This record gives sequence, C-alpha cells and structure tokens, in this order.
Amino acid sequence: MNILPDYDINTEIAQRLMDILNLKVGKVRKLTITNVRKETIQKLENGEPKSIDKIIFETEDPFTKKVFNISDAWVETNDGLKIKGLWLALQNGGDEIQKNSTLAKLMEYYRADTLQDFVTSTVDAYPDNKNFLVLAACKLPENM
Repeated sequence: MNILPDYDINTEIAQRLMDILNLKVGKVRKLTITNVRKETIQKLENGEPKSIDKIIFETEDPFTKKVFNISDAWVETNDGLKIKGLWLALQNGGDEIQKNSTLAKLMEYYRADTLQDFVTSTVDAYPDNKNFLVLAACKLPENM
C-alpha cells in the first residue's frame, strides 16, 4: 500500500536541490518600527556649539527579534543614491516637517502623514558600506 501521493520522489528532491542552489544573499531587511523618537545632538558650527535634533527609528526584525536604531535613509538625489541623516528640519513656525528634507522624503515614500504613522509599520532597510542598516526612502536597485 502506497501512502505517498503520486509523484516522482527523485523529481521533487532534484527540484528542492535546484531551489537551494539558486538562492542568493539577501540585502533588504524588512523591519517593523516599534518607536520613533527625537535625539538632540551637540555639534560645532563655525566654532560655536549648536544643538540639532535627529529622528531615530527603533526597529525590530520580526524573524530574528534583533533591535536596530536607525537614523539615516537612502535617498535619490541629482547625483545618484545617497545616505542622508534624518535631521528634524521644521517649517511654518515649527508646525511642519520641512518639505524637501530627508525625513519628508521618507514619509512620502511610505505614505505616512505623521511620524506616529510609522509605528508598527514595516519598512525596508539596506546596509551601507560599513554594513549598518539604513532605511530606504526610494526604490533601490536589486544589485546594491
């Protein structure tokens, strides 16, 4: 009595082997945003101390449960793809995020009206040349 369904076992094993042999190393990571926070950074500008705010996305890989804090994004510029910081640049008396800022581009890419809209959403992150994860604020080529 044959309890296996009708198929050629050798064909299935060969297909599984081919599927495994054709696997490539992945670059993109799908991350879940767990929190968005602002961090004030002190820097020197023209020899004078200055405070500047940066947005930090607290993320988690849903499979490995690893946590990543990400504060940069890949953006498309006239000079090609660049990594830019998610600096908090405000306009209209501080009531809105500046339209052409990296943060605004990230929000537009993910169709987020507010930073709160990101919490619990899934975003794409790609490594930079030092293997730190950077959020995608544009469509990135598969061969990155």
